[in-house]
Amino acid sequence: MHTETMTEEEKKQYEADRPPILGSWKRIYALVLGNLVATILIFYLITRFYA
Repeated sequence: MHTETMTEEEKKQYEADRPPILGSWKRIYALVLGNLVATILIFYLITRFYA
């Protein structure tokens, strides 16, 4: 997003909407999805090992 064309109010809102970690929502969603895949894989492997 181009912040140089924003008003001060828009800049404040843009900064307030940014996530506190990882810098973007796309990265947070990728982390959550990766965590889900890893959890599913771990449970699958545990199930196969103890079945």
